[in-house]
Amino acid sequence: MGALNRNVLVMLGCVICCAVASAAEPQDYQLSLRQLTTNPAVDYFPSWSPDGQSIVFSSSREGQDLWVVPSAGGEATRLTSVTANHPRWSPEGSFIAFDADRGTSLMIVSSGGGVPVKIATPSLSIARGAFGFWSSDGSVLTFSASGEIWSVDLPTGELNQVFAKEGFYARAFSYSPDGRWLTADVDDGERKTEDDVWLIPVDGGEPRRLTDRPGREGNPVFSPDGSMIAYMGTDEAGRSLWVTTVEGDRHIRLTSYEGFNANPRWSPDGASLAFASDRGGSIDIWVMELDLDALRAALE
Repeated sequence: MGALNRNVLVMLGCVICCAVASAAEPQDYQLSLRQLTTNPAVDYFPSWSPDGQSIVFSSSREGQDLWVVPSAGGEATRLTSVTANHPRWSPEGSFIAFDADRGTSLMIVSSGGGVPVKIATPSLSIARGAFGFWSSDGSVLTFSASGEIWSVDLPTGELNQVFAKEGFYARAFSYSPDGRWLTADVDDGERKTEDDVWLIPVDGGEPRRLTDRPGREGNPVFSPDGSMIAYMGTDEAGRSLWVTTVEGDRHIRLTSYEGFNANPRWSPDGASLAFASDRGGSIDIWVMELDLDALRAALE
């Protein structure tokens, strides 16, 4: 396909996006919305346990640590005593990967707490976070370093480059359920001000750009069934949560609150999104239960 045809398709996609997003209010896709944490500190980057019973998140309430809260609500408990951020629960539930040392190293800790273990990434420079996440069988951690996407085989320690594109800065966030694709936000520089959501084939094929709007679109994650991708996008309402198809031909805004909404993470059953928002006065963890039938119908 020529460059002209690609540009035309992008323009048509943006037109469709605006039409679909304005066809219904965001509340039409919400069955419930509840605040999970209430603390004047910053609580953000949630991640569900595989059984859906707990959510781990980053918090500044006692430094910068990981905390765990029951997904149904309750008291949060501190998990780590080292500088920690961007947690992701392993598929079988035994471990949590996170960024440490102010975003310059990748670590793993038991989901019950304890002494973290640093993942060796020799010759790779990690800065502003590795944002590590797991393969479906838990044997591989994929992470970002120097604007490139890498993976480490945990049993052997072998490092593999997954994606690198000169002049582009990429951070990956999730695998598709079939393991063929990665979601990533990609910028054509290191200032991280004009990110777009991309799909990157794991086998090294041609990447696919799903958004092309002004501002930042990032934190993209596959739904558990692989049919949708949730992400954070900037628009006239501030930072909002959006959902798109894997083709990127429909985009629906899920939040109407004009403020900070970011870091969406699907529940294991795909029926809810945990996210960070300042709608309660400080940045806390919220959970939105979705009307999946209405959402899927709007995305068709």
